[in-house]
Amino acid sequence: MYERIALSVKNFFRSLDWQLLLFLVLFLDVKIICKLIAILFIYSFRPGTRFGLSIRASRLPLFYFGMIGIALLDWLLYGLYADINYNITLICGVLIWLCCFLAIHQVKLSVERAEPAVLHRTLLVFFTINAAISFIALARIMIETGALNPYTYQGHFQQYFLGTGDYIRGLSFDTSNTNAFINAFGVLYFLYRKQVTMLLVCMSVLLLTGSNATTMLLLVALAWLFFFKSDRERKSLIIVCCFMTVLFLVKVSPQNDKYVARTAKQTLKEGKVDDSVVNRIVARITDMPDSELDPEQKKLKIATQYLDSVSYLFWLYKDSIYRLRGILSPVIHPMLQPNINRPEYQSREDTGFMRQRLVQFIRDRDMAKQVSAAGEGCCRIPGKLIALMQTEKFMTAHPAKLLTGNGLGRFSSKQAFRSTGLGIAGKYPAGLRYIARDFLDQHLTLYLFYFAHGQELRSMLNSPDNVYDQLLAEYGLTGLIFFVFLYLGYFARHIRKLSYGIPLLLMMSAGFLTGYWFEQLSIVVLFEFMLFLDIKEGDGS
Repeated sequence: MYERIALSVKNFFRSLDWQLLLFLVLFLDVKIICKLIAILFIYSFRPGTRFGLSIRASRLPLFYFGMIGIALLDWLLYGLYADINYNITLICGVLIWLCCFLAIHQVKLSVERAEPAVLHRTLLVFFTINAAISFIALARIMIETGALNPYTYQGHFQQYFLGTGDYIRGLSFDTSNTNAFINAFGVLYFLYRKQVTMLLVCMSVLLLTGSNATTMLLLVALAWLFFFKSDRERKSLIIVCCFMTVLFLVKVSPQNDKYVARTAKQTLKEGKVDDSVVNRIVARITDMPDSELDPEQKKLKIATQYLDSVSYLFWLYKDSIYRLRGILSPVIHPMLQPNINRPEYQSREDTGFMRQRLVQFIRDRDMAKQVSAAGEGCCRIPGKLIALMQTEKFMTAHPAKLLTGNGLGRFSSKQAFRSTGLGIAGKYPAGLRYIARDFLDQHLTLYLFYFAHGQELRSMLNSPDNVYDQLLAEYGLTGLIFFVFLYLGYFARHIRKLSYGIPLLLMMSAGFLTGYWFEQLSIVVLFEFMLFLDIKEGDGS
């Protein structure tokens, strides 16, 4: 029996596309050096360069070369070649687009050469590894804090608590938002394949990351599937996923939904953080005065006091029975409760190196008034929306740049942030720093307002990163048209062949609102691989 199991396991691992698996693991790593190693590794084993590019029936999307073409055109039109530092920025940005193209070629090659069963097993192992690393990260936090549920643990100066999900980063070791998208893709994929165990695993990891935006996007995709494209079994699994979400918010991380509600209501007055709300200590409701409670909370307080009284009377009755029988009643030692008023249970001011660097940058450039002005009233709506409004105003004031944008790395992109040399989006030599004036006055100032303040302002909703904003601001309407027709249109033309690829495409299209995902060199390549695989199976059927 053991020999059969060993043989089955051996055959299973032999039937994987190991080159593809190692490429995905390395390419999704947050470090740029690992991404470059991944490309060198895969091309050393599969050096084919038959890209099959054509205007009518291209094997690969022409979108990536379109972006490079627009960037070079802007470089010439605006005379940017005279600035040596910008030339380095341009080269870095072009290399990122080339890496995107080289990666999509290899995942397409894997799908073309391997059998679907092999690719499915490879994906299974990939998601299993990612989940295992995520659960190990959670276990480490539980051991460090000594808390079974670190999502409600306020010790360690609230290092974890609401931010516990930020440490569940998966195999990419990138932000938890990256891990959230990976697992959201896994939920859709395993839902269609009806692999219940892996579906539940991916949904669990997604919830553990605490990425509210990604969870909402997934729930919208699941709702679409529930009503328009699912059988009875899949409908049941979708209901289970929704139940898991509610259970997580109510039992595991009850403060998370309050945080979302607080963000929606905006706890900022006249551009300043309302510390009384942000830093409020969570106390037992029976200890809170009625003057601080709303009508519903007052009812809850009365009900809690009633239940406490009933429990106490029951204990007295039980104690009297013991005494009548001459039996000593068991001594009940109350559980020691932590004093959450102690300093270690309060969130301390962020004095990290990154914040100090941002504050110093503001001082060196004498931007204090400018940064404060950028924050006036902006906290009533998310920073992402403010960034889009900035782009719209810029394009209105500079209609000549509407066609091809302001240039690569000059208004809204990860490269623009990286070139500041502040370490915001990766390391960059300070001597080669390039900061365009338009970027400095708009998105960078907005970013400084949110991220040079306390942690309560730092969230994905306030970060200006957004693919659509990037395309319009730096590549103009031409860039947006290329994206719609040469990228989304490339996959959409196979719409009738797709199964899980349809909600995947819809979710990624919405997900581009949440980050500079092409420059991130992470989830996009996984998204492209899964779509290619779905298209291949659709062709076969």
